[in-house]
Amino acid sequence: MIRLNQLKLPINHTEEQLVHKTAQSLRIPTEDILELEVVRQSLDARKKPELFYSYSIDVIVKKEEKVYKDACRRLGKANVLQTEKRKYHFPAGGTQPQKHPTVIVGCGPAGLFCGYYLALHGYRPVILERGADVDTRQADVERFWETGKLQPDSNVQFGEGGAGTFSDGKLNTLVKDKYGRNTEVLRTFVRYGADPAILYQAKPHIGTDVLSRIVKSMREEILRLGGRFDSYHPVINLIYFAAAIVCTIWFHHPVFLGISYVCAFVYSVKLNGKRAVIFNLCLIPLIFLYAAWYSYYNHFGVTNLRQNFIGNQITLESVVYGIVRGTTVAAVIMFFSCVFAVVSSDKVVYLFGRISPRLSLFLSILLRCVPRVKERARKIEISREGIGKGVRQGNILERFLHGLSLISIVITWTLEDFVESTVSMKSRGYSLRGRTAFSIYRFDNRDRSFVVMIFLCLTFVASAILLDQTEIYYNPEIIMNPVTPMSFVFYVAYAVLLLLPMGLQIAGEIRYKRKK
Repeated sequence: MIRLNQLKLPINHTEEQLVHKTAQSLRIPTEDILELEVVRQSLDARKKPELFYSYSIDVIVKKEEKVYKDACRRLGKANVLQTEKRKYHFPAGGTQPQKHPTVIVGCGPAGLFCGYYLALHGYRPVILERGADVDTRQADVERFWETGKLQPDSNVQFGEGGAGTFSDGKLNTLVKDKYGRNTEVLRTFVRYGADPAILYQAKPHIGTDVLSRIVKSMREEILRLGGRFDSYHPVINLIYFAAAIVCTIWFHHPVFLGISYVCAFVYSVKLNGKRAVIFNLCLIPLIFLYAAWYSYYNHFGVTNLRQNFIGNQITLESVVYGIVRGTTVAAVIMFFSCVFAVVSSDKVVYLFGRISPRLSLFLSILLRCVPRVKERARKIEISREGIGKGVRQGNILERFLHGLSLISIVITWTLEDFVESTVSMKSRGYSLRGRTAFSIYRFDNRDRSFVVMIFLCLTFVASAILLDQTEIYYNPEIIMNPVTPMSFVFYVAYAVLLLLPMGLQIAGEIRYKRKK
């Protein structure tokens, strides 16, 4: 590729004139130009009123070596260079899986682009920004200019997009950036609505009105690339899991219950991986054990199967109902495993902090305590194995004693940790009144769309209840409404409701693969 510098044309020139000028400078026919790209455009106003544009052009031509040598001899090496297209390459990812999400503090230009490119490459970052979103920020800035009322967390200097959002979008082109980072930033701006001319203008600017839309679009793209249900607002998480668990407990109809069980099974595996498969399969024998226990002590129904060991009749109706109840319990347990994977301690504090601060604090500590205790127990066990006192070392009695010792150590550590946490929290003023809370959660259009989808599905489910499509009787005999085409509509609506989060996650993963 050949780069031509100091190529001057009148400001009212056409694209054809630019191509012709390039060919003329290289002394080749225009047909030999295979590709032409404007690298830089600056205004030359030294000879007013005559104004010119001065260009740097990258051009690919036939017989490039010969043309380059001839142009160097005539125009000088300062104006003719051989170059290559600079393309920014994101650093190669590591091989170890992330145990925790990447956290970015601040959604200014650096934080926004950092979050965008991490999301683009599958890292699903968490961006913390105390200031308001760009739409709210614009309204607050306009209110300040009109009334002088300042919002400390939302003004020209502070909020989503940083201070640069209201700087008219003036850009530093960084021509000597050898890694191509600046060009990639400019291309990103263009991708989200900026004028393509900023890619080559000497002193480009976007404009505050356009830049605010770009910031919003990039934030929404980061959220879309995340694609995970846990990235939604905590209220959305609460609504979904409350609806899923209540419906699972409410419905005794085998089709609806089967949908609940399958959806809970699949979603828990999607969230927790192979461990969830083993855990969920272990619940199947428990279902039948529960059914056996229930049918032995409940004797309703008219279809006798056999007598139990105390002489009572075991009926088909009680066995089936026992399986139904056992399946309900298993499905609820699997949904709760999904809750623990999605709802973090900070979300619990956000949801219940204002209603009951003590309850929210207790729940958050409890949620945090379980994985910490497991991790501490694992480290202690590794240390004890080094001195020959592991729970898998020695005879049966020694293993039992080693296990008791491990439990004692873990309990002691847990109690000491609780005491230290209590002292630390008191020193930070948690017992004082009038404390304010910082929240990273904002209800955006993505959350509103999900609420609409949930309530649309719930409307179908409520219609099924009103039309008696969910009713079934197990006493004295099994009676249920026949399955009709309308029933299938309700079944599909219920399945869509329960699979919404997983569908969003899969869609996000597909978008990520396409981006790659």
